[in-house]
Amino acid sequence: MDTSLAIGDGLSFPTDLPAEELNAHGRGNSGRLLNAVMMEITLADPAMPEWALALRYHHRSGFFRSFSDVGEASTVFGLGLKRRF
Repeated sequence: MDTSLAIGDGLSFPTDLPAEELNAHGRGNSGRLLNAVMMEITLADPAMPEWALALRYHHRSGFFRSFSDVGEASTVFGLGLKRRF
């Protein structure tokens, strides 16, 4: 099974505050500038290496209240299909 793992970390500055953060935590637990963490694992069948199943984790937070005095903002999981060209 062909697999890959990706990890990313950096700043997140959305044009609009994500609805998921506002609905789940109220306006006090969201902010324009926050830290973002992403992890992804992909799995591909060796018989069809151009196609891979991807599971991705996204997390936005204030990084221990370092940004905008925000604790945890949002966590989202995604499942997708990737095509390599």
